[in-house]
Amino acid sequence: MTADSRRAVGTAMVTAMMRGLAILVMLAVALAGAAVAATPLPAEIEARIASVTQSPNPDAISAAVIEAIEARPDQVEAIVVRTARAAPAYSVRIAGDAARAFPAFAPRIAAAASTATPEQAQVIVKVTSDPAVGVSRSSVTRAVEATPAVDTLERSDWKARLALGVGAHFYRTPNMPGGVRLTVDNGRDNDLDRLLAGTRTVDPELELGLYFEFYSGPWNLGADIRQGVGLDDNRHEGFLGELHVAYAARIGRVERIFAGVTTTYAGPSYMRTYFNSGAFNANEGLRDVGVFLTVEHDLSRHIFARLVGRGQRLLFDAADSPVTDKDSKNQFYAAIQLG
Repeated sequence: MTADSRRAVGTAMVTAMMRGLAILVMLAVALAGAAVAATPLPAEIEARIASVTQSPNPDAISAAVIEAIEARPDQVEAIVVRTARAAPAYSVRIAGDAARAFPAFAPRIAAAASTATPEQAQVIVKVTSDPAVGVSRSSVTRAVEATPAVDTLERSDWKARLALGVGAHFYRTPNMPGGVRLTVDNGRDNDLDRLLAGTRTVDPELELGLYFEFYSGPWNLGADIRQGVGLDDNRHEGFLGELHVAYAARIGRVERIFAGVTTTYAGPSYMRTYFNSGAFNANEGLRDVGVFLTVEHDLSRHIFARLVGRGQRLLFDAADSPVTDKDSKNQFYAAIQLG
């Protein structure tokens, strides 16, 4: 065996021993962490954690954790576990920022945060293993991407959803995802109401679209544009563009609220298909404006219940069309969902 080979083997053995020792330390701390975390925190720290985790602001949450550890370093595990359980989506960021602020506590912080959110344990270990390097949004994102099994808001460049529509991200940063989507317009039967007499039945239509979201703190700005494929003349073959602004806040340990406003622009083909009647020719323009409110409650780590409420008002030619009931310009929707 050459000298270089011996050095490589020796380095590998030392690295393995250090990792093994770190794992043993973390396991020991994790076993003790449950008892330590159950120790009551000072009332002002409990209140601070409860307050700061109401709003999804990772910088404020991390700052509160660091301040609490500075005040009570003997309760570092309890502080980290409490905060990570109250804001699990940010446990990676919390652990990384705390480890950078207190390098000597990094193994204890990692063990405590991993105990609170086991699905993110591997990522937490990665971002706290070398706090001298520094923890940033990009380093957290890189660590998350290297562990695709971890369920976190910043874990992947690609995501697909299958329900009433299909979408895929083609561009994604921690605060601005965007992508393509395929949705279905349900169409309309002309015998649903007397006001539709003389209009044609509209067949279901495939729609190709683009969307993007921009997040800044609790605020969200989003846009969605869709174009009907137009497989035959009985479909709307039109264009729709939707814009919304929303605000999100945590209102409890496992409850969240989303509120916002939205408006939809409809192109000429869509408006003609759905709102032309007799001598009335509908022009393109704003179709509606609305408000929405959603309240979510986590029933478990993977199951949530959602209460959805929405109100819309038809505008301009959509409101003035003969096919629109004059008492129904205001549209309301409410639902309870399980996901």
